[in-house]
Amino acid sequence: MADAHKLDAPRRPRPEFGGSDRQASRRCELRVAGPFEARRVGPLPTPLRIHDLSTGGCLVECYYDVASGRRITLQIDLPGEGWITVEAEALHLRDNFGFAVRFAELSDANRGRIERTIERLLVNRSSSASDGWTFGES
Repeated sequence: MADAHKLDAPRRPRPEFGGSDRQASRRCELRVAGPFEARRVGPLPTPLRIHDLSTGGCLVECYYDVASGRRITLQIDLPGEGWITVEAEALHLRDNFGFAVRFAELSDANRGRIERTIERLLVNRSSSASDGWTFGES
């Protein structure tokens, strides 16, 4: 019988808040890894976590499937900005994690709030790195 620990999937180290563990991609928007508190709006509001946030979309961590092309309403808690409500379209599933969405009909006000959040988190990450502080290292 195989040992239980040999069956566990390898885990990637988690990036610091606001950082990204993603490699360079073809996407052109600035993005931050998060995580951010969120919820899906509907008859039964569902708590979620958001990762890889940009003005173009994000990765939604959840354990149920959403069909590609389906429109959903999300509320996202942006640090320093508060809650925003956005319409999103599911793009594809990420096995055992969730699904990617693109934001549809993003208002100028919400686009500005996302941009300020990303800028603030990237500046904070940059300044803490230049002070010699890094997370997850001894």
